[in-house]
Amino acid sequence: MPTIKPENNKQETVDAVQPITVSNTPTSFTDRFIIAKALDGSILLRLISDIPDARIENHRTVIKESLAKQLIEILCEITEYYPQKPKKATSKKIKMAKQSKNKAT
Repeated sequence: MPTIKPENNKQETVDAVQPITVSNTPTSFTDRFIIAKALDGSILLRLISDIPDARIENHRTVIKESLAKQLIEILCEITEYYPQKPKKATSKKIKMAKQSKNKAT
């Protein structure tokens, strides 16, 4: 069972957390998501479903960065997928990209 790490860094199983009161929010399938980081470090998550005539935002929530990191850890554990950190672009590559962009305009 995945674990969560509350702010006091004690590991607890999901079942050990206070029981969740079931709301009337229906379960929906998410086709895409939008993620944005605010200046204060909080993370905005928007879950989107595609239907033939529209895109519908099913849920929007803001979480602390520490909780986002826990979410990522749990998703990696569940999917057994551990992405590698992308290599940073060197300043030379960035400069070349800017030059070619300026030439194109």
